[in-house]
This record gives sequence, structure tokens and C-alpha cells, in this order.
Amino acid sequence: MTRLSSRIAVASALCAVVAGSFVSAAPARAAVAPGSIITIGGTVAAIANAGPVETLTVARAGRAPYSVTLATTTTVTLRGGAPAAYAFVLQGDRLVITGVATVPATPVTPRTMTAATIADHGLVLRGDIVGQVQSVPTATQIIIAAGHRGARGFVPNGRVVTVDVAATTPVSLSPGLTATASLASIVPGAVVRGAGVYDDQASVVVSTASITLLPTLRPACDPYVGCIRKSTFIQGRLLTAPVTTTAPLSLSVRVSNGAVISVTVSPSTTITRRYDGASNLGQLVKGDVLQIKGSFEAAPARTFDATRIEDVSEQDAFTSAVVHLLLYSYDPATNTAMARGRILADVRHAPYSRGEVIRLQFSATTGVFYNGGTPATLQQLAAVSYVFVSGRYDRQARLLYVARVQI
Repeated sequence: MTRLSSRIAVASALCAVVAGSFVSAAPARAAVAPGSIITIGGTVAAIANAGPVETLTVARAGRAPYSVTLATTTTVTLRGGAPAAYAFVLQGDRLVITGVATVPATPVTPRTMTAATIADHGLVLRGDIVGQVQSVPTATQIIIAAGHRGARGFVPNGRVVTVDVAATTPVSLSPGLTATASLASIVPGAVVRGAGVYDDQASVVVSTASITLLPTLRPACDPYVGCIRKSTFIQGRLLTAPVTTTAPLSLSVRVSNGAVISVTVSPSTTITRRYDGASNLGQLVKGDVLQIKGSFEAAPARTFDATRIEDVSEQDAFTSAVVHLLLYSYDPATNTAMARGRILADVRHAPYSRGEVIRLQFSATTGVFYNGGTPATLQQLAAVSYVFVSGRYDRQARLLYVARVQI
């Protein structure tokens, strides 16, 4: 025992020495010394009015902001490397800055640096932006709602964009127009194309190379709704559940470009769920994705008259599962029940996977049976742990409306 105790003591001492060597080998993070070349990334929090100084908020938790001073040799580039001007940098832009640290980075000393290069990732150089003029608040600003005819479609339809202009900004006319080619001709309602540098963080065309007045008599699409006005099909997310289960009524649906469309449902409108199972207004849930066939009413109304609605968030096919009941609540007054259960096995094409926890709703019409076909009751489910269920599944609500359950 004495020999064994000695070996244990020696081993313990060696472990202590090795552990101490690892601890001492871990170097502490050194402060940034003045004159060091550093690169930081962050978001413009403020731009000083007096002098070319801006403060950046580093986009990492627990880090202090930098006060960045611009030198006469500082270069500014757009996303992709094209040259830009410091005047294009706006509050909220994402920047990557390389430069020289001027003060040590300590908890009590402000972090400062002089910038050598600034890459503004909020600036993009695009072909043009087309939209309808909403207002002209000043002689140097035009507010437009982006439309569909941008050469590259880089601005979503309906986005409100500020276009910076100057007295020297060239203005031209599209063929066939007889208006005067000047900034004075740009009034609310006009359709214009502006070419220049676009700041997608601030939604501002910060450098406008030219403006072209376009015809307003043949707008191909609504400036807010976009080209979907010509379509006989839209898809969007239901913003609110129906206030009643009886048509006619209107539904508010937000489509992919952000526009909110009023969908008119008539008594003749067909409503289905995924895989064409019959459905009704009472089964539509806020947030469900709807695929709607029909047609738009005349502009400027954003109303779509629906002939068919398919709720792709609801699925009736392949919705069977073996479930471990985690929580079961039975209401004897209505002979209904609610439960939470964990899926125990994957089912091909099922809208859920093994291990996922879903809610289950049992109604008075739910068929309950023992293995072998002997009828049972909902109340008897409270004493069991594992069941086989089938029914209609609502993907958005993660709720299975159980039609049949086997104990």
C-alpha cells in the first residue's frame, strides 16, 4: 500500500506541473499599440458635422466603438471595389476599414484610428432605378416608389427611395415625350429612371449620374403591387384569420414583394388545402401560405377577386404518425380533447419528422379504437402513452386535427 500511495502522489504532482505549464502558456490578449495596422468592421453610428470624422459601432458584442479620422489619402470604395467618394458614406452603412491605430485600445482610452481604406458594403453600383415620383421635398431630393422597369430589378417593387440630385444633374426625355427636359418637369406622378450609385442601407441614390423622364400613359405595372397586377395567380401569407366563416368577405394577404393585397372571397370561391383536400374559411389560420387564382380589379385598387384558394400550410395526405402523448386534457362537457405528443417514427411525405413535438386536437367525431378494431372513447386516452393517429395537419399552427386514433 505504501508503494501504491507513493505512485499516486508522484502522478498527482506531475499532473499539477503539466496543468500549470498549460495555464502559463496561454498568452493574454495584448492591447493594440499606436502605429499598428488594423482592420475593423462595423456600422456607421454617427458622422461628425465638423471635419471628416466618423464614429463606427463595431458589429460584435462587447466591443467598444472606434473614432475614425479620415486622411487626405483615404480611399473609399463601393461593394465590389469600384471607387466612391466619402460623401456617399451614410449613417447605417456597413464598413470595413483598414488603417493605423493612434491610441492604445484599453478599457479607459477611446479607440481611435486613421483610415487608409474604407470599403462601404452598403453602396452598390447599378444600371438604373425606375419608379413613380411620390414627392419633391427639396430642390436636391426626389422621393420615388420603385417600380418594375429597373434594368436589373435590384430594388424591390414599392420600396420608397430618395434620389439625390443637383442643378447640374442631366435630365433627358424618353422618345415621344414633349415636356421640358429639366428638373422642374419632375413632379409627383411622373415616372423617372435614375442612374447612379445606390445605398441599399439607407435606400438613397447618393450619386445620380442622370435622370430620364419616361411615359406615364403606359405603366406596365402598378408601382406598389408590381407586375403581379397582370397575373391571374398570387401567393402570399395570410395576415389575419377570417372574421367569419361565411362568404363574401375579404382577406388581407402579403405577397413576396411586401405589398398587401385585399383578396375578395365569394360564395363560389373554391377553398382547398395541400394536395387538393376540401377546406373552408374556418380552417384558415393567420400566417398560412395561400396560393390564390383569380384576377385583379381595375387600378388603383389593390383587390384580387379569388376563384380558388389553396392553403398550402394545411396538409391532409400522409398525415399519420405514431405519437408519444406528453400531455393530455379531456373535456367531458364537449367530449373533446387536446394533447401534445412527440413523433416516434418518420413517415414518408409527412409534414413533420421524428422527435418533433406537435399539438393534437380530438373532436367528438374522432374515431377511437383499440388495436383490433374494438371501439374506445377519448376519455380512455388519458391512461395510455402511445397511439397511432391520422388526420389533417396545419403546418403553420403545427396542429393535427385527429380523425382517427388507434390505441
